[in-house]
Amino acid sequence: MISKPIAVLLLSHGTPRSKEDFPQFLTSIAKGRKPSDNLLNEIIRRYNLIGGLSPLNDIIEKQIACLATSLNSDGHFEIVRGFKHISPTIEDTVELITSTKYSFVVILVMTSYHSRLSTGEYIERALNTIDENTPNYAVVQSFHDNSNFVNLLANRIQHTSKRLSDYHVLFSTHSLPVTQLDDNEQYQSQHLKTSSLVATQLGIHSHNWTSVYQSAGLRGGKWLGPDIKIALNDISKNGCKNFIICPCGFLSDNAEILFDIDIDVKSFADELGVNLIRTESLNDDPQFIELLKNLILEVCPKELVHETN
Repeated sequence: MISKPIAVLLLSHGTPRSKEDFPQFLTSIAKGRKPSDNLLNEIIRRYNLIGGLSPLNDIIEKQIACLATSLNSDGHFEIVRGFKHISPTIEDTVELITSTKYSFVVILVMTSYHSRLSTGEYIERALNTIDENTPNYAVVQSFHDNSNFVNLLANRIQHTSKRLSDYHVLFSTHSLPVTQLDDNEQYQSQHLKTSSLVATQLGIHSHNWTSVYQSAGLRGGKWLGPDIKIALNDISKNGCKNFIICPCGFLSDNAEILFDIDIDVKSFADELGVNLIRTESLNDDPQFIELLKNLILEVCPKELVHETN
């Protein structure tokens, strides 16, 4: 008798699949507020500079394929994806697993940091859709301080720094609106912890690395800082000429990486007359897939993993 599979509910931000998707995508991000023509045109302009669309959705599909192959060497798993701002939505995906088809459900949000503002909405929307027909479930918690995650980031910085002598590392993550102090403190502490662990592993002195924030919203308001450009400007005034950006708050290439860093921040660095190099994203790196696999297996009931193997 074949045992019921374990479902992995993989949740991600998502990105437009066509130019026609941008208005609804931006409306979703703004929780129902439609974008102005100026904002819409600016976002489309930025995406055009990175090829028209973000590669994020394609990367997610590759991650899912690799993860499914890896997981099914240890059992019988099915991965279903849900997105925060595009279809299939989180709610659509949860409805697919509210049946007796699965023995257990693992909820995995594709980010290393957890707080109410960064990942809480993903989990809240998933749990609000769950009903009495849903199997037992577990949520993969923050892995910002996971040793294997830290190793992956450290190895990327080490590889990038081979071309440099003296350098300053900027550890970046997505900024958040300053609205909920407690939530922001958790997010900030996780970002600082990751930065510190990676720097310590590499033996980088505290004067030679900084935790920064990027990609603040274009609608204004107060956002977490220091902003990456402000930090870059201030540190360069002290004579530093080489910078490595490690976007440790992002797991995959997306618009925040390819435009905000590779085009916008790089252009700003050029104006300052400093050298700026970014570490490669994790994307579908086999070691990253192995990390995700282990995080999933850790929260699965051992007897179910054994049964499905």
